[in-house]
Amino acid sequence: MLEFGILVLRMSANDNLTPSQRAGILWLLLLFSATPILMLFFDYSASTTALTHVRIGMASFALSFAVMAILHWLSQLVKYTLPDAWFRFREVESVRLYRQLGVGLFRTFLLKSPFRSLNTQIHLNTRKREALRELDTHMRNSEANHVIAFVITLLATLAYGYFNDGRFFFWLSVFNVLGNVYPVLLQRYNRIRLARLIK
Repeated sequence: MLEFGILVLRMSANDNLTPSQRAGILWLLLLFSATPILMLFFDYSASTTALTHVRIGMASFALSFAVMAILHWLSQLVKYTLPDAWFRFREVESVRLYRQLGVGLFRTFLLKSPFRSLNTQIHLNTRKREALRELDTHMRNSEANHVIAFVITLLATLAYGYFNDGRFFFWLSVFNVLGNVYPVLLQRYNRIRLARLIK
């Protein structure tokens, strides 16, 4: 099922799609996420079984994935980004710092998982300056998507954790860190290395 969702996302990145085809892909994404997301609205407060924990984890993952998938789809239609100030490197940022935070391990996991095919535009195929700058733009776009997805998922985490079940707070937080925080750190790590090549 995860592979199907990733395949649909890869289809949405095709520049030759018509508006009706893009609309069809959006519906596929929504249908892919619909059943597990509906599980978010069940009342789990009286149940402590292991199966309930699995269902809550599945629903939390589906919500996190759906937010990122829809943002990815929107980014193919509407070009948006964050202010330039966000993308500037701070003095404390370095390749060494990000490696200490586990970004290298996260990158290795990503490359060996089905998620490696999610964003095929972020690959270093040449060292020509123009291509490197285009790669930097793709990295910034990916970073912006994950920042926005992080904020949306965080709001959902607080809402579900308060109004529904505290276990949602735990699982949504886990998937938000893995699905958005670490991808943001990874893009900043990659851009630091890329900036050296551009110079």
